[in-house]
Amino acid sequence: MRPVPAACGVLLAFALSAVAVGQTASQAKAAVPTKQIQMSGGIARLDKAVDTGKARAGDAVTAKLAEPIRLADGTTLPKDTILNGHVVEVESSLNGNDSKLVLLFNQVIVKGKAPIPVKVTIQRLIAPPVPGPDKTRESPVLDARGLGFSSGGGGNVNSGMPSIGNIVPPVRDQDPSLPGVRLDASVRDANSGTLTSQGKNTQLPLWTQLQIAIVHLPPNAVVN
Repeated sequence: MRPVPAACGVLLAFALSAVAVGQTASQAKAAVPTKQIQMSGGIARLDKAVDTGKARAGDAVTAKLAEPIRLADGTTLPKDTILNGHVVEVESSLNGNDSKLVLLFNQVIVKGKAPIPVKVTIQRLIAPPVPGPDKTRESPVLDARGLGFSSGGGGNVNSGMPSIGNIVPPVRDQDPSLPGVRLDASVRDANSGTLTSQGKNTQLPLWTQLQIAIVHLPPNAVVN
């Protein structure tokens, strides 16, 4: 597999101090110092299929990192780190209606360590890889042909009040490698991505690859 880029070029801002009680909204906004941090890019693959015809809000959704990722704060997430998430909202296709699937990944699990809170934005959906000759492994050997990296949405992360940062266009992508599935995602969103399919259920097969932007969230940080 090609090396995963160290960063995806998406900048976030997070506040370094709390807002004093009694300040007006405008004063509070001006008083909160921010620091620019950079999201890191990588690839994860789903551990199980997800289908809006069967999924329910609250269902767990997990993925594993296909390669190590080094976060902006110096934390290294090794290969096979678990990306914990769940279904936030689901609408199945009934009588030819469009379907909708909202996903949130907000935690990573590294073996032997406490869970790490993260902000994850899905950048691209990539069809499952072609299985390799090794049939004894839990997951197939990855065929990494065609894996590229594209930057996505931008926004601000802070401890309470919004601040202005570098904003880049959010992702609005109907990827030909996963036909019929549209992705809408931005780091401004509370969720990791909204997937829709016109006139049918949205289906993410086992080992669907997710091109992601990820950052370790500071304590009490919120997205604006």
